[in-house]
Amino acid sequence: MGGNAPPDAVSKELVHALNSKLCAPEGESTAGDWYEDLHHLWASQLSDQEESGQPKWYSKALAYWDNEENCPPTIDGVLGGFGHVSGVDLVASRQFLSQLRLQNPQLGSQKAVECGAGIGRVVKGLLLEHFEHVELVEPSPRLLKAAEAYVAPFTQRCSFTCMGMQEYSPPERSLDLVWVQWAIGHLTDADFFSFLRRCERALRPGGVVCLKENCSASGHLVDSEDSSITRTKDYFQRVFELANMELVLEMEQEHFPDDLYPVFMFAIRPKAAIESDSRQEPVEAKEGTTGA
Repeated sequence: MGGNAPPDAVSKELVHALNSKLCAPEGESTAGDWYEDLHHLWASQLSDQEESGQPKWYSKALAYWDNEENCPPTIDGVLGGFGHVSGVDLVASRQFLSQLRLQNPQLGSQKAVECGAGIGRVVKGLLLEHFEHVELVEPSPRLLKAAEAYVAPFTQRCSFTCMGMQEYSPPERSLDLVWVQWAIGHLTDADFFSFLRRCERALRPGGVVCLKENCSASGHLVDSEDSSITRTKDYFQRVFELANMELVLEMEQEHFPDDLYPVFMFAIRPKAAIESDSRQEPVEAKEGTTGA
C-alpha cells in the first residue's frame, strides 16, 4: 500500500481503506469526544503539535509512562494497578507460544524482541525461556533502566534499546519473534501499519509477530490521558490484511477479572510465508486446547 508515496498520503490511504472495511468505524474518547469515523478520530488526535510540527500523540504518551507517579517501576506499576494478573497472564502466554511452535514449527529460537518492554516483566517471565537473546525496546529511559536490574542475572542475554515502536527499525532477517503486549495501542494506524511492514522485513524464515492486546467489543476508545487507542478485533484484522500479514494463531486470555477488556493474542506472519506452507490452516485456539 502506498508504494513510494509521502507518509501523509500513505496515512490518508490507509485510514480510507480501514474506514471502508471496518464494520464499526466510529469511536469515542475517555474525554467524552465522539468520532464518526477514523478520519475524524485521527484528525482530532494529531492536530495538537509540537513546535517541530510533530504531533504530541507520542510525547504525551512518553510523558505519562516516564512519570513515576503514573507508573512506578514495579509489576503493579507497569500493569496499571493490576499486578495480580501477571501470573495468569504469563501462564496463558506460555501456552500460546507452545501452541505456536506446534502450528509453526519453523519458528527459530535465536532472537526475539519485545517492543514496549517496560521493566522486562514479559522478557524475564516468558521470552528468555524460549529464545537465546532478547532485545528490550522501551521509550522510557526510567523504565528501561529498571529493566536492566529486573532481568538480572540474564543481562548478558539481553540488549536494551531506548526507542519508541514508531521509530524502531530492526535489521533485515534478524528476528525470530516480535512480541508486543499492551503497547500497540500507542501507535497511530499509519505507524502500526509501517511497524508491521518493518517487522516483515526483519523476520527470519518462520518468524512471527505476536500481539497481546485489549480488544473492545464495539467501536474504538481513545485514552486521552496516555495517548492510546483500544481497537476491536475487526480493527486489528483489517490492519493485518492491509499490511500483508496473515493470522497463524489466535487465543483469548482467560481467567482475567470481569472488569477488564477482553484480551486476545494474535500470531501473524507475512502472507507469502503462509502461502508457501500448505501443511496447516491458521488456528483459533482456546486455553486448555492442544492447538492444531
